[in-house]
Amino acid sequence: MDKETSYHLSTALEEFLIGRNVAEDTLNYLRLHKVLCSVVIEDDDSMQPSSTKPRNGKNTRLIKLGWFHYNETFKEPKQVRAINGGGSRDVRVPKYYNKQDIIDEGCNLFFPNGTSSKGLKLSDMNTTLLDFCAKELEDEVMTIEQMFQTAKITRLHLYLCTTPKKRKEVCETVTSETADTRGTSDTMYGEVPTQLSSDLTEFQCSYNIEDFLCLPPDAVVANDRLLATQIQNEENDGFILSLEQNTENTPVTPVSPTADISICLHRGRVFEELINIFLERRMVGSKIHVTLMLPNGELECAEDLGGVWRDALSEFWNSMYEKCTIGTNIKVPQLRHDFGVEKWSAIAEVLKQGWITDKYFPIRLSKCFMEYTIFKQCSGDVTTDFFGYISEDDKTVFREAIGHFESIPTDELLDVLGRYDCKTLAKEDNIKQIIDELAHQEILQKSAFISDCFNKVLVNLVDVNEFNEIYRTSNPTSRNILAALLYDDNLSEEAEKVSAMLKRYIREAPENIRMAFLRFATGADILLGNKIKIIFSKSDGFSRRPIAHTCTNTLEVPDCYDNFMEFRSEFNCILTSNIWIMDIF
Repeated sequence: MDKETSYHLSTALEEFLIGRNVAEDTLNYLRLHKVLCSVVIEDDDSMQPSSTKPRNGKNTRLIKLGWFHYNETFKEPKQVRAINGGGSRDVRVPKYYNKQDIIDEGCNLFFPNGTSSKGLKLSDMNTTLLDFCAKELEDEVMTIEQMFQTAKITRLHLYLCTTPKKRKEVCETVTSETADTRGTSDTMYGEVPTQLSSDLTEFQCSYNIEDFLCLPPDAVVANDRLLATQIQNEENDGFILSLEQNTENTPVTPVSPTADISICLHRGRVFEELINIFLERRMVGSKIHVTLMLPNGELECAEDLGGVWRDALSEFWNSMYEKCTIGTNIKVPQLRHDFGVEKWSAIAEVLKQGWITDKYFPIRLSKCFMEYTIFKQCSGDVTTDFFGYISEDDKTVFREAIGHFESIPTDELLDVLGRYDCKTLAKEDNIKQIIDELAHQEILQKSAFISDCFNKVLVNLVDVNEFNEIYRTSNPTSRNILAALLYDDNLSEEAEKVSAMLKRYIREAPENIRMAFLRFATGADILLGNKIKIIFSKSDGFSRRPIAHTCTNTLEVPDCYDNFMEFRSEFNCILTSNIWIMDIF
C-alpha cells in the first residue's frame, strides 16, 4: 500500500472513530501515522494537489441534507420520505460552501441526471434552501462554518425545497355518462359527438401525468378539457403517499374553521384517502373543495360548488358500509385490528364535516347505535334495528319462534341462535328475552369501543328532536323523493307525460335504484332537505339522455319518450352503470 492511500485510509478511519468513545491513544496513533504519511506525500514531486481548496476533515463539515417538496393538498412544503427518493442524507461538504452550493449538492443527490426517483424533473422546479427550522434561508453568502457557529449545534440539518414552476387550475360541473352506446358525455348545450372515450387513451399515454399539462383539444369530448395533474410521491402528500403510512401516531395539524381547503381524491380510494387527510389535519368546519381523479389518471373536470363533495361523501360512506360494518339493511360498525382510536375518530370527523356543510348523515348506520353514540343513552327499539341488521331467513326464524315456538324445528333454531353466540337454552317462555338480549349485544355491546371513539367527536352534534327528524326525512323512500321533486308551473303535454313516467319509475324502484337516483341528481344518496328541480329538454336519438347538475340539484330530462318501458330501460341503464363523468359546464 502506498503512502498516499494509507494517509487517506487513516483519515477516514479517524473520522469514523471520533464520537464512538475510542481510546485517545488509538486516535493519537492514527494522527501520528497521518503526519508521517503527509510528510512523505509533500516530499514526493510526482504528487500534485487535487484541489486548491483542501477537503480533509479539518476543512469540511458533516451535515444532514433532506428534501421538502410543495404539497398541493395542504398548500405548503412537506418532507419527502426515503422510500420516495428523499430522506435525510449524511453529506460532508467544505466549510466555505454557501446557500447555492448546498442547493446544487441537494439537486445532485435527489435529482440525479435531472430527474427524481419518482419522475419529477428538476427543470420544472424552483429551488431554495430551508434551515433546520424548515424556514427559508435568506442569507445567500453565509458559509457552512458560519451556520454552525450561529446555530451552536453539532449536527446541522438543511433541506432542499422544490416547488413546481406552474400549476393548472381545475374546473368542474356535472353531467352523466352511461354504459349504453348512445355516446359519451356532453355539455348542456353542445351537440354530442360520436367519438369514443378510447381515443383519449392515446393522448394519455403520450404525456407524463406528473407534468401539469393540458391534453390537446382534439382529445376531448364535447368541448370538455381533461387535465393531467402532478402526482407527488412524498411523505404526507395527502391523497397519494399518506395511504401507505402508519398515521396512527401522526401529529394532527389544526386548520382554521373558515379556511378553504382543496383536496384531490381517487375514485375507489376515497374512503382511505379521506381518513388519512383527516388524520393529518383537523378540517371540521372548513370549506372543502374536492377534485376527483378517475382510475385512468385523468381528472374529472368539474367545479366543486358542493355537488362533488357530496358525491365524495356518498362514496366514502358506501365504502365504510362495505369495509367496516356488518348488517343487511341496517349497518353496525365492527372492530378491525388495523383501526385504532385515531382512525375511528377520523371517520367521526368526516361524519361531522358532512353534517356541518351539507346536512349529510349516514342513516344506514343503526339508529340505536348512533343515538347511544351521540347521547350515551338509547330510547329506541333495539330489537327493531336488530331485525334490520340480520338476514331475512334469520328474521323469519326469530319471528316464528316468538309467535309459534313449537312449530320451529329445534335444530334450525339452535343453528340461528348459535350464529349470535347465544349462551341460554331457548324455551317458549324466554325466547323473546333472549332475542332482546342478542339485539343489545349485536347493536350496542360489540360496537361499544367504536361508539366511544365517535362520541368524543359527535357529542352534542344535534339534539334529540333533530336526530329523530334526520332518520325520518332523510330516508330515500319513494314518498320522500316524490315530495322533493319540483316542476315548473306550466308544462307542455310531452313534459306532463314524461313527469308521470318519472313519478311511476320512482314509486316502483327498489331502494338501491332510489339511492342511485338521488346520488345522480344531487351527489348525495340520501335526502338532504333540498328540492330537486326537474326541467325538460328537447333531445332525441343519440343525444337523448338525462343530465344532472348536482351543485344546483337540477335534473334535466328529455321529453320525448314514447312509453314507460323505454323510459325505465334508459334510466336503469344509467343508474346501474356507475359511469358518471363530471364535465365542464
